[in-house]
Amino acid sequence: IRAAGRVAAVVAFSRAAVLSLAGAAQAAGLRATAIFGKLPPEARRKQLADARAGNLDVVVTTDVIGHGVNLPIDDVIFAETRKFDGDKKRDLAVWEAAQVAGRAGRGSTPGRCWVMTQYGADFDLVRKAVDLANGALPAPAADREEDDDDQVEEGDGPLVVDHCVLSPELAALRELCPDGELSLSLLPNALRLWRDELPRRLETPTEALPSWVRGCDLGELCARLESLAFDRTLVPKDPRTALTCPEYFSLARLPVREAHFPEIARAVALGEAVRPTKDLDGLEGEDLEDEVARLGDLILAARRFPRLLDDRLDADDADDDDDDD
Repeated sequence: IRAAGRVAAVVAFSRAAVLSLAGAAQAAGLRATAIFGKLPPEARRKQLADARAGNLDVVVTTDVIGHGVNLPIDDVIFAETRKFDGDKKRDLAVWEAAQVAGRAGRGSTPGRCWVMTQYGADFDLVRKAVDLANGALPAPAADREEDDDDQVEEGDGPLVVDHCVLSPELAALRELCPDGELSLSLLPNALRLWRDELPRRLETPTEALPSWVRGCDLGELCARLESLAFDRTLVPKDPRTALTCPEYFSLARLPVREAHFPEIARAVALGEAVRPTKDLDGLEGEDLEDEVARLGDLILAARRFPRLLDDRLDADDADDDDDDD
């Protein structure tokens, strides 16, 4: 790689694999680094800058490279083609692999894709992904698990709608409440009614609900709403500051990790701010990664509930520093 003056991206789908492969590349005398989703932002920016400045030979990364990360990459090397999607480990869909494969090449100079089968990467999958990235292959039917009778028609483009996950809006849930009056305590039951009603609303006398259309998994959402409704420690002392029903619904739907939801829910429900850990330098390994993940969830939640990360904390910190002086 270095002799040819090329830059390669090695793609794997677990933190352990990414770090192990980066270490192996460094041991082989290559200038290598690792980039993955939980990497601290400052470290990630530095490594991206090094890659763009030509200071790296190998970037070992997850499929984050296929989602808006712009790097000067000549070769993409697939070490793995299976990923954990939150529920189970599965093969990449061809279009997912094609997003990664399409990062190979600079400008008009074509790139190359390699497959490290010794780590379990699927050669046939990568070959189809390269064809798709080059526009030579429509999204294959193998990416879809539904029966032929339920498949949607393919258009001229390479991407095909192969599943549809529906989730309820608050207005739809209101219709399922007695007298149309929606409250936090009624939301979990309204969600279950919506789930049961969905097939009846979409099916016709002659056509069943297609297998590629389904309702979203409401178990986690119902559990969050029930905790918000019945945990008395989440009730503010001043009822005038309580969240509205739509705000509680938005809080329960926040796409944050379940481990971080109780802390976020308590702060939002009680109108409190969360103070991030100051000294990230004092954390190492998984503790650092866990804290970075927590900060990411706090920032995401604060986009909807800005008081969660109150700017006045900075002023408080400054006052503390003055007191120390």
